[in-house]
Amino acid sequence: MRVGPLPTFSIVIAAYQAAQTIAEALDSALTQTYPAAEVIVCDDGSTDGTAQVLEGFRSLITYVHQENQGEAAAKNAAVR
Repeated sequence: MRVGPLPTFSIVIAAYQAAQTIAEALDSALTQTYPAAEVIVCDDGSTDGTAQVLEGFRSLITYVHQENQGEAAAKNAAVR
């Protein structure tokens, strides 16, 4: 039995060339025992179809796109 309020948290995902794996990552993020307050994905300039895969999740996530600047910059852009 849980005592106290449910935890609140956001999930931030930096994605680069992740077309083959991003759907599975988002399915996992969206079906956790305690739901996230928000799921934010920053596509860091992918050219492999990541943006197209993310289209199917647009109503469930916050989508950010930037030119490729690296993982840290993508995470920072998502957090902003």
